[in-house]
Amino acid sequence: MPIELRRDEKIVKQLKPHPIAFTDLYSIFLYLIIINILFYIYYQDITNWLLKLPIIGWIPQIKDYLTLTIWGLSIILPFLVIALIKAVWKWFILSLITVILGAIFKIKLQIPEQAPAIIIGLIGLSLVEMYRKGHTYYITNQRIITELKFITQKQREFSYSKLNELIVSKGIIGRIFNVGTIIPITATGMGLGEDIAAAGIGTTTKIKGVEIGGGVIGGKTVVVPRGRSAYTLFGVKNPVKIKELISQYAWQQEETPILRKIAEDIEKLVYKEEEETQESESEELS
Repeated sequence: MPIELRRDEKIVKQLKPHPIAFTDLYSIFLYLIIINILFYIYYQDITNWLLKLPIIGWIPQIKDYLTLTIWGLSIILPFLVIALIKAVWKWFILSLITVILGAIFKIKLQIPEQAPAIIIGLIGLSLVEMYRKGHTYYITNQRIITELKFITQKQREFSYSKLNELIVSKGIIGRIFNVGTIIPITATGMGLGEDIAAAGIGTTTKIKGVEIGGGVIGGKTVVVPRGRSAYTLFGVKNPVKIKELISQYAWQQEETPILRKIAEDIEKLVYKEEEETQESESEELS
């Protein structure tokens, strides 16, 4: 889906997300690499320290796989926390796959279990960078175009005539590095989402041996600006300046029809005045 410009349209700004915007994804795979390098370097020290713990003597069966077990937990537990916070279980599944591969490498192939984890971490960092660079945002004198090329391709445009509002959002790190997300809000509600808070109560009782239950639930929703990175100007540098640039072109877009109408009215008046002048001159000649 190449960008096709309209008549009299030109690109005034082309943007990509700043690396700071993907700090969370980079951090996940960096942790995977760093923790495995540390385990590889201090493997023997960790094993000797664990063997000194009294509980290890009580369970001699785990001595052979002690370090492997601790290594696996150091990956699974943090990724489980990430999965719960983000409500996305793919991170927990990734940690399980990493640990299983590590165990196979260690037990079957006698290769350090850290090897596949480090490889996965490096691949993950590369994919995150490819994903970041796959985003491109075009600001033209007539519209905003967002595009994502990563495995699939997505493209969306926001005409200035349908743009109701622009929201700038910055996190703590974004405020430090002046990086933020610009969320275009349209008349159809594009760029808005809902946060839902709900509470309920219920009870059960037995009537003639039959258990009957019921309950009541209530809640409320709050409309908040929200959008995926492919449909917003996600993690761009100097977001306030970019917002002002968009607002300027949006204002010009609104102003153009009014100026055109004024020009047409003036043209009609001039034409009418010329006709009247010609009629008066012809009457004088006659």
